[in-house]
Amino acid sequence: MVERMPDATDRRVVRIKLTEQGEMITRRAKDHMNQTLNHLVEYLGEDESDQLAELLLKVRRFVEDNPPPNLDRLQMNGDEKLD
Repeated sequence: MVERMPDATDRRVVRIKLTEQGEMITRRAKDHMNQTLNHLVEYLGEDESDQLAELLLKVRRFVEDNPPPNLDRLQMNGDEKLD
């Protein structure tokens, strides 16, 4: 599904890219997700779809405004290692 290719200018770098099969699977997954989303919108109706969109934007803003703690910094301060 992916192939590794050495970088032409930097030997330390390995580039990856989707194979034709990987591209096909990605397209199918995207099409399936779009169909599922369209069915969800039909199921919910316009008002509930709008409410869902507003709530998802609110969740996104919350997550962006409250990133997870920097685990490396916590460990350097002597706190227990978090796995």
